[in-house]
Amino acid sequence: MLAASAVPALVLNADYWPLRYAPASCWSWRAAIEAVVQGRAEVVAQYERTVRSPSIELRLPSIVALRQFVDLARPASLTGRPKPA
Repeated sequence: MLAASAVPALVLNADYWPLRYAPASCWSWRAAIEAVVQGRAEVVAQYERTVRSPSIELRLPSIVALRQFVDLARPASLTGRPKPA
């Protein structure tokens, strides 16, 4: 079994810029494959290593790009209430 930290996947925003620079935004290979299978991300580059299930064999993603743009300029709401106008 592969350790999740042994083959990380760099995560890019929909505009192909990294979500975070220091430390770089990385997902485990399992989270990256899950996002690709669910249609939330697309594979940009792959490792030579593969994982297998009974019905499919997949190369591990090394770089994935999100399909929807994540706006990081907007601060997160900690209260859940909208700001007064």
